[in-house]
Order: sequence, then C-alpha cells, then structure tokens
Amino acid sequence: MGRWLRAVRTAAAVTPNDDRKFTDVIGDVAMVVGIKPVLIAIGFAMVVLIIVAVLSATAVVVAAFGEVPDGTLGAIEEIPPIAAEAYMDAVAAGEDELGCLIHPAVVAAIGWVESRHGSDRLDAYGDANPPIIGVPLDGSDGVALIWDTDDGVYDQDIVYDRAVGPMQFIPGTWASWGQDANGDGIRNPQNIFDAAKSTVWYLCLGGPADLTDPDALAAAILRYNHSEEYLAAVLAKAQEYMMLMFAGVADASDLIAHPNFTASAAAIADLETGLVDVRLVSILYALADQHPIYVGVIKTGHYECVGGGSLATNPDCVQSHHWHWRGADISLVAGTAVNDFNAAAYQLVSAMALLPIGDPLRPAEVGSPWPEFDPLAGFFNDADHEGHLHLAVCGPRIAHGVLVDTCP
Repeated sequence: MGRWLRAVRTAAAVTPNDDRKFTDVIGDVAMVVGIKPVLIAIGFAMVVLIIVAVLSATAVVVAAFGEVPDGTLGAIEEIPPIAAEAYMDAVAAGEDELGCLIHPAVVAAIGWVESRHGSDRLDAYGDANPPIIGVPLDGSDGVALIWDTDDGVYDQDIVYDRAVGPMQFIPGTWASWGQDANGDGIRNPQNIFDAAKSTVWYLCLGGPADLTDPDALAAAILRYNHSEEYLAAVLAKAQEYMMLMFAGVADASDLIAHPNFTASAAAIADLETGLVDVRLVSILYALADQHPIYVGVIKTGHYECVGGGSLATNPDCVQSHHWHWRGADISLVAGTAVNDFNAAAYQLVSAMALLPIGDPLRPAEVGSPWPEFDPLAGFFNDADHEGHLHLAVCGPRIAHGVLVDTCP
C-alpha cells in the first residue's frame, strides 16, 4: 500500500477529538506513517472526503435511532446533562416537526466544537451565565469580516458581529433560524435548548432532510462553518459520541437480539451464560449498530494462552483475554470476510481508533489486518490477525507466571 494512501487511511484514526490544533494532528499522522507533514497537508481536502466515507456508518446508526434509549447522550461524562437533554430534544423535534433525520451525536459534536457544551456556564434552565460571546468578526487573524447586524442586541458589539451562545450563532443567522424551544416566548441564543433546536433547523434548512446520508451531512456541517478542518473535527467527535452512547446500554440478550448481530453457536452459548464481560458486550452492540458483524469465537473454542496451548502445558505463556470472557473475534463484517479489502471492517477499526484511551467503548486490544493502526495503544497487526478483528477489554490474567492487570 502506498505511503500517501496509508496517510489518508490513518487520518481517520488521529482526527482531533480533543483540544489539539490541526497542525498537531498533521504531525500525528506524519509520526504514524513516517512521511513529511507538508505532504499530508497538501492532500487534506481528499483526506476529509475519506473521513466522510469512514463515518458513513452514521446512516446505519440513525436507521435504528428510534430504538436508542432516551438520554443516552447523558451517559457521556463530558456532556452536561442539561446539554444532553437539549441535543436529544432538538433532534426529536426536528424529526417530528420537520421530517429531518439527524443523529443527536452530530448536534452534540457541534456543541463540543463550538463551546465545549457551554464551557461550564449553563445554569439549571440551560442559560449561559455569563453569556458566551465570541471574538469580533473584524477580518483580522483569519476571521471573517461581518459588520454589525443586530445593533449589539445579542453580541454587545455595535461595530462588528460576534458569534454568540453555546452553539455560536452569528446574529444574522440567528435572526433567520433562531427557535424558541423551551416555550418561554423568547428566542435566546444563550439558552442551550433554543440554540440546539436552532442548530437542527439550520442544518436541515427548516424542512425535510436526510442527514444520515454522509454527503448531505457533510454539506450541512460546512454550511454551519465552511471549513474542512471544522468538518473533520465535528465528524470525528460525532463518531466518538455515537460509540459512547452505547456504553452500558446493552446486555447479552440485547446483543443476541440485535438484527445486525450473528454469531457461531458456541459464541451464542457463551453469551447466554451471562459471563461475557459487559464492556465487551457493549462494544459489540455499538459495532453491530454500524455494520452487520459475525462473531466466531468468544471463549469456547479459543486457546487459553495467546498463540496456543494452556498454562498446564506452558506455564510461561500469556493468558488470552478470551479465556476470561473478555475477548471476541469478528470474522465477517457486512457479510464479507475480514481482510485488507473489507472497507466496512476498516470503518469499524477507524471508529474505535477515534476513541480516546479510557473511554468505555475503546477496546484495550484491537487486532486487525491493517498495520497503520499499530502505533496506537492496544492496536496491532500480525499474521494471526489478517482474517478477523480481535477485540478485548482489560482485566487480570496470568502472564509469564505472574498475575498482571495492565492496559494500554
């Protein structure tokens, strides 16, 4: 595989999901694939298109949106509960009132990129106190030049416009798309409920739309902020949130019943014991919500030791997480055998790579056919993992005769 193509494919695994600047992300890609950052920067426009393809799983996730328990965004620690409620309410209103489909993780991702969900300023009513007001849009330092349009009513500036509120609306845009979501008779950009609903209305252009389509979603996000860097950041954060929404939601019976989940008789029997680690179950459920998966092995049928054998015959071996009900091997994704050419399987690995270390839906181990992910903690490729995805969560096991409990 060409080094530039590897850079493009690896971009999905290092797109910013934290506070890093874009230049830092470019450096991370260069570190992974060993090429000059300037070469990646030149091809970034095409990288964004690949990221959209990688995140096309949005469509599959939203297809089951009605089955997602309410409030699951609230399970994500960095989203304040009142903001999670506002995002979910806004998406529900968009579907009911406009006929517009969009995943709540996308709205939440915009809230994170724009203001980190209100920057700890949201009160019990969802109002930002003190108000969130951006820099003057005076044409300097790379910002747009927008003269005052609201007489300072929203942004307290009578010379230039400024973005306002937790979703950072420009006053002119707010005048066209602002909504009163909380029923107080005021369209307030500083209120997270009003702002989140207005975001959905703006993304959907106030009417029916299917923003589960990756191209339509990308166009809508670029309409919100016409920056490819912004698009990449929002899509990456949305993918992270889509995964995290399922943390702790599903149990083994939910997984077995999932229409996109199939498994060998042995793996089903393992799940039915109730002994399979709930973290692994949640990860498999989240992945099944993106693409159909087939799990061949959990514990039954797998060696006790990594590479084969057992402690009884090889006391110096390293116990497999499979042996402790914490590992699973996915042999089919989207109905096709896992191999280097399975794009759906690659999307799943990319999605897991986007999650920061410590997030409940980021496995401790991910074995795959793609060596470009190897520099990421817990990801690996070897001859034994060219034909399946190996996933495992962390826990105690015997390694070289010692009880260990270490994770990447």
